Amino acid sequence: MIARLRTVLALSVALWLMVIPVANAYIDPGSTTVVFQAVIAGLAAAGMGLRMFWSRISGFFRRNRSGDVEESSALVGDE
Repeated sequence: MIARLRTVLALSVALWLMVIPVANAYIDPGSTTVVFQAVIAGLAAAGMGLRMFWSRISGFFRRNRSGDVEESSALVGDE
């Protein structure tokens, strides 16, 4: 019953999207620049996040010869 309802809903949404009139919108060059800047800012933020947490990320995947995870004194709190 639920699968049939999902199918009917998906087909209804698809039909609705096909009959929506054309918007005839205009995208000026300034909009393209804003989108380009947003993409560059997202890549820069992802790069900085990766750089800041690289030691934790690599430490998660790094294992010593006995198969145990290496423990850092900064993470454990004991010196």
